[in-house]
Amino acid sequence: AGMSVSVSASVCGVVMSAWANVVAFCFGSASVRAAKTSRTYEYERNYTIQRNHTSSKQHPLFVPNRRRVKLLHITRCAHSILTVMTTSAHSSEAEPPASNFSISHTEANEARGMLSSIVARPCADLQTKRARLVFLHGSYHSSWCWETHFLPFFASHGYECHAPALRGTHASFGTHPNTPPKIQIDSHILDIRTYLTSLHKHNSQSSSPIILIAHSMGGMVAQKLLQSVSSDNSDNDGDDSGGGECEKEEEKIDVCGLVLMCSVPPSGNGPMTLRFVRGRGLRVAWDIVRGIVLKRVLRDAALCRLLFFQPHHPPDHILHQHMRHFQQDSRAVLDVADLNRKLPIRQQRKYNYNQDDDNDGCGGGGGGRNGRRRKLEVLVLGAECDALVDEEGVRETAEFFGVEFEMLSAQPHDVMLSSEWHVTAQRVLEFVEGL
Repeated sequence: AGMSVSVSASVCGVVMSAWANVVAFCFGSASVRAAKTSRTYEYERNYTIQRNHTSSKQHPLFVPNRRRVKLLHITRCAHSILTVMTTSAHSSEAEPPASNFSISHTEANEARGMLSSIVARPCADLQTKRARLVFLHGSYHSSWCWETHFLPFFASHGYECHAPALRGTHASFGTHPNTPPKIQIDSHILDIRTYLTSLHKHNSQSSSPIILIAHSMGGMVAQKLLQSVSSDNSDNDGDDSGGGECEKEEEKIDVCGLVLMCSVPPSGNGPMTLRFVRGRGLRVAWDIVRGIVLKRVLRDAALCRLLFFQPHHPPDHILHQHMRHFQQDSRAVLDVADLNRKLPIRQQRKYNYNQDDDNDGCGGGGGGRNGRRRKLEVLVLGAECDALVDEEGVRETAEFFGVEFEMLSAQPHDVMLSSEWHVTAQRVLEFVEGL
């Protein structure tokens, strides 16, 4: 009986998928082709959304007949439901086996200043890699955004993974009466430094270096964190007295790699928003402002999907789950005015984060040079379909670190939650293994 239901659902899914493509082609493609736009974002197969730079009527998909819009919407909803039915039985193929790793949750501790976190560890049968991965989320998100795909993926490859929830989110003092409505960037830096220091002191492999993997505004937190660590290293290099050596050892933060995905650039969001106004039009810029600044993404599912996700993924019921998380994790937001005074680009200093390169490299894949000095290795990734961070912003981040950047094809802003998340995860894994 179960097999017959699965076969029936699969057949219905194929039929509805074909019908959705026909409807989208007939009612959407003709009008989209008629729109003379200057840039096209191709998502997947035959589904294309074009952003019009001249007419707000054609944003993001111009279909003149409302009945056609309703028919297309109903077809997509039905297709989403059948997609969930047909893929639920095969979802284990994309995810690592549960026996390969374990996931635990730690609660925030106000007295110790410790953030809540999600920790994924490989099972005893796997050889644990030397480096530990620390994931930093962006605005409106929390540690939950890594738990679905990235933490299981990297833990199943032998890496101990940590995903702290930044201060102000629901898991980390978001409902605490003493938490201010706006969190300054220095508070985030102090929290993350405390968290990383605790890993160094309480982990059995205290010499294990750390690789930061940051997304969106989490990338800005990572940039400021490394500037803070770089400043400490510069002070230590200039101090030959040897005083405070034990105290510095207690606060040692050994970061050997950094991955920035769709990160806020060193100059912040201001210049990028102006580029959106000039290049994509006022309508697109207004969508970003009302979605992020005015928090419309907490209530408007279409706008939330447009800014963070893909037209076909996630399904509507998963999208609304994400939106509920957004609501819980946006009660306290980053103090943008304070950040603009402390942007990395304003400090006009290059990163000088060098440290002794001992043992056998960083990621457990070799590449170490005993007795020499190594520099911080950086991977900068952007997404072609990102509605919030443009390619120029990705290029600026890469140039700030003196590295090349890569653009992920057909990926939205939330690359760790997209339908092609495994492509991003595999690229990050290649980088980590090569350190």
